[in-house]
Amino acid sequence: MTRVLCNGIFFFTVVATALLIPGSALAKTICVQPGGSAKCAATIQDGIDAASAGDTVKIGKGVYFENVTIPSDRDGLTLRGDRKTILDPGEDSDENTADNAGHGITVEADDVTIRGFTVRNGTGSAIVLAADVAGAVVTQMRFVHCGQECIESADSGQPNPDTVVTKSTFLGGNNESAVDLAGDRIEVSRNSILGGDNVGVEVEGDDIVFERNQVLLTGNDSDCVNLVGNRVEAVKNVVEGCESDGIEVTGDQALITQNRLEDLDNGITVIGEDPVVTKNRIRSAFDDDGINVLCSGSCGSGEVSGNQVFQGPDDVDGIVVVASAPGFEVVKNVVEQVSEEAFNLDILDGLVSQNRAIDSGIVESNESCFEIRGDGSQIERNSASGCSDGFEIRGDDNTLENNTASGGTHDGFDVQADATGNTLTNNRATDNAGVGFEISDGNPAATNTTLTRNRASGNHTDYCDDGAGTIATDNDFGTTYANNTPDDNDHECPIRD
Repeated sequence: MTRVLCNGIFFFTVVATALLIPGSALAKTICVQPGGSAKCAATIQDGIDAASAGDTVKIGKGVYFENVTIPSDRDGLTLRGDRKTILDPGEDSDENTADNAGHGITVEADDVTIRGFTVRNGTGSAIVLAADVAGAVVTQMRFVHCGQECIESADSGQPNPDTVVTKSTFLGGNNESAVDLAGDRIEVSRNSILGGDNVGVEVEGDDIVFERNQVLLTGNDSDCVNLVGNRVEAVKNVVEGCESDGIEVTGDQALITQNRLEDLDNGITVIGEDPVVTKNRIRSAFDDDGINVLCSGSCGSGEVSGNQVFQGPDDVDGIVVVASAPGFEVVKNVVEQVSEEAFNLDILDGLVSQNRAIDSGIVESNESCFEIRGDGSQIERNSASGCSDGFEIRGDDNTLENNTASGGTHDGFDVQADATGNTLTNNRATDNAGVGFEISDGNPAATNTTLTRNRASGNHTDYCDDGAGTIATDNDFGTTYANNTPDDNDHECPIRD
């Protein structure tokens, strides 16, 4: 410390040293060139061994056949390569390096940065983060044909928090995941993951950010993206070509938004409290659900909103939501041309509003555009057009208001057997091949249904009451049929097969 007296005022100047503050202006750069030189190390490991905490090891262009370890006393070290720098942890065909068969880079220090070169081949993983290592940054890297994972946590029980993987490219052939990490506050962003035989990305920990990645896999039989933890954010990713889930998230308070998914079995699956799944687009050739949300414990802040789901050919529901706690919302989604239910909703005391279902439920006979299985929800201002059944009500005490069902191959609104206490107000059913509004029998029949100010026209039969205790007032129905013997398990409404 130096003390300077100026105009009666003391100023204190602290002189930092590299030993006290690694990574300061006094940190040095060690160069590496194949074969070495008077000023440069011959191998990456030699460069690391010559470095101190906070130093930079600058790796020249060339191919380096070696396994590299960054030891625990090199916190803040940077490995920086050239775009023509290649680390190959496999065997050198020109030299006897049979022992060179482990991981590419093993990181045992905190706050290490690995930047700007290629890692290829090997029998192990390209980069391994040792137990409890924190703050690693992997950026602008290229991974080709990783032997196992390209980037992995060595021990998920001793995780690697604050890891960042960004702006890197992963090219196929890896036998495991491109990224397999554990730790809180992990960020995986702006990467391209192309090809691969297994999972694209697996991350476990709270506050994960998975953003602006491109995951294009072919032939893999697992999830493209699997994220486990609370407060996960998956934002603006492109995911294609999975034979299982495109994006699967398990944990509370997830945010899944503005992703685009195509050509996969199952689009988005979210399991946990209060998830928000919004503004995603899912298209074509999936064999399971477009969006599947399972909410329990707390659902009052959960929503599925503003999503688009198109073209699910076989045994496919568009949007499936099971919410066992009250308050979940399904709002302003569009589902078009899926073979089974467009919306399959088992929601307690929730809101289903301003959704559109188009040309769905037709491939599989008697499927509906909106299947309402839960109780006590407000179902309002939704439209079903060109469906099999428009709205099929299986739950109790729901209110349907200002909905429309038109041009269906079966019924417009069907209150199913054993449903009770549902209210239909100001709804409209037009030009359906079956019944516009049907209250069904089934021993027990649908009971205590109230219909007020509904309209039906152009249907095979506009209204059929085959239920018990139905109250119908101020409706505008043309053709009607009323059954005098409900609860006889004899479906007497006109049927369109």
